[in-house]
Amino acid sequence: MEKNYDVLVIGGGLSGLVSAKTLVDHDPDIQVAVLERTSNLGGRISSQPIQVEEATIEVELGAQRITSSQSYILALLKELQIKAEPAHRFKGRATFQLSNKIVRNNRGVFSWLHNLEVQRIVWILQKLASKVCVLDPYSSPDGEKFDNMTFSTWLEANCWQPSVYEDLSTKVRCCFGSEPSQISMLFLLTVAATSDGFNTLFFAEKLDVENGTRNLCRRLEKLLKHRVDFLTGSRVESVRQSETKVSVRTAEKKEFLARKVVICLPPSQQTLIEWIPALPALKTFVNSNTPMGNYIKYALVFSQPFWEQHGLSGTVVSSGVRNLDGCEVGPVTVTFPGRSDSGYYLLYGMVGGKPAVEWQTKDEVELKIAVMDTLTTLLGGWIRKQRGIVVQNWTGNGVSFAPPGTMYAWPAVRLFHQNIHFGGTETSTRWMGSLEGSVQAGIRTGLEVLGSIRPQSLHPEDLQLLSEFRLESPLNPTPAQHVYRWTILLPVSYLIAMYIAIKMRNQYSSLLIPFH
Repeated sequence: MEKNYDVLVIGGGLSGLVSAKTLVDHDPDIQVAVLERTSNLGGRISSQPIQVEEATIEVELGAQRITSSQSYILALLKELQIKAEPAHRFKGRATFQLSNKIVRNNRGVFSWLHNLEVQRIVWILQKLASKVCVLDPYSSPDGEKFDNMTFSTWLEANCWQPSVYEDLSTKVRCCFGSEPSQISMLFLLTVAATSDGFNTLFFAEKLDVENGTRNLCRRLEKLLKHRVDFLTGSRVESVRQSETKVSVRTAEKKEFLARKVVICLPPSQQTLIEWIPALPALKTFVNSNTPMGNYIKYALVFSQPFWEQHGLSGTVVSSGVRNLDGCEVGPVTVTFPGRSDSGYYLLYGMVGGKPAVEWQTKDEVELKIAVMDTLTTLLGGWIRKQRGIVVQNWTGNGVSFAPPGTMYAWPAVRLFHQNIHFGGTETSTRWMGSLEGSVQAGIRTGLEVLGSIRPQSLHPEDLQLLSEFRLESPLNPTPAQHVYRWTILLPVSYLIAMYIAIKMRNQYSSLLIPFH
């Protein structure tokens, strides 16, 4: 049996929920449904309960923290009356394990020389990122050159210390779940350009969302439940579009008709859908060549902040304790502390990239033992006092990234095709790959659809936002002709020299009169 809607949103993550909210906020009469493959809304926002004594603690094991510069998600949190406060910082020494050496200090750096070079590298990367056009990165200065190299290649040419190479590699593993040798240098510069630069991307102070980011999805679901149909457990198999409508069929043999469809899925997951007719060639290329990273996230529960009692902050940056249980390195890339609402203390950790892939071949018991052993080596025996540990695998379901040689097609990631519009954090121009990017993409896709079927519902600020995504917009200006420094300096220098010469002639010319 067919059911008709004005708009179908495929993907019930944060971007899809915000897209649906944007639609019904602008026009309450619009009929919207959200189709989600799993039984829960939220996408890569995930949490798991863990029983500790008589308390049940909900632990976040997906997208988790935000920053103070992420204006879209902060505005959404304010609207939903959810607080975001600076993450609690525990006093003590940070732990670094780089170049087979463990260092702990209160300054939060591996060494002063290491920190000096990190600042130099980040300064160079900041300059490169500032030149990137986020709508069409390939058209940026040296776009093709940077797309033909990996971040690893660039680091090898610019890093002097092995510890700096390892440090920046861990940050890539955390951000994307990939190795520096897998990711296009141009893609990394693009992500940094959408995130206000590398300093904020890698080092920005984090904010915790009240009751966790899962609370954000629950509030949205509650807000929309009487205005939007949520169809969970609906795995889309095919999308067939004509000039006037789109037909969506699910694996459960249900069919839905709509005037417009919004796709809020990562590019690689869009390849699992049969498109009739096929999507444009560039869009198909992007979808087929944008893999997702690999993560393992975990959390340990403690009755007390034992790390603080041992003079530690609970933060760890590690390139890996070597050769553990048949894997090249141990299952720790970073850790950071937290606190639950029930009064328990949490030590969150994650491993990304190649180490995550290796450890995903182990069963959960082996993984938990390895996490405990590695953290004991890095932080001390007090790790054994944990009251519980929970683990979640994100196998090929982390953050999307572009390999080298693919960025020429990147603008196609967000361009609509007839009656199908594309959202998701990968399409954003603000904090691509983060919750901020999801919110911006959800707003954009909602406004795009409204501009087509309910243009009268758009406000001037909505039109302004949409204009920023046009390739000819000020975000992507036509490169002006370069004015070389000497073009200005030479005439100015000439005028200054003439002025000095005239002044000297007027003041000292009498000295040149011969005496008889």
